Amino acid sequence: MKSLTHEGPGKIDIKTIKENPQQLWGKTPEEIADAFRAQGYNVTIEQSKKDSGKAIIIRPDGGNINMVQIHPDGGRHESAYIKISTDNGKLKLISGNEQSYIGDPYGEKNTTVFWMED
Repeated sequence: MKSLTHEGPGKIDIKTIKENPQQLWGKTPEEIADAFRAQGYNVTIEQSKKDSGKAIIIRPDGGNINMVQIHPDGGRHESAYIKISTDNGKLKLISGNEQSYIGDPYGEKNTTVFWMED
């Protein structure tokens, strides 16, 4: 998790996540939150209240990552995924492939999608 690097005041380097999305894949919500805490951020972890309610939401206080949403298999998309919301758009790491995902993974504006092997 060390590749989630701090880059200047209030910035987490999202570039390293784009270059190596595997660094987040398979991590627990607590492991991801700990990476933010290690960089000096206060972090809130909460259960989602939307749709299936299965997702865990991580909200770092400050930086350019506003939210990390971790959703297990099932729910309306059927596939597990991690969605990272930033000041400049979203990254979505999705289990499997386009055929196993229900819905349009590219339907959200300004979203970069990575298909992850389990």
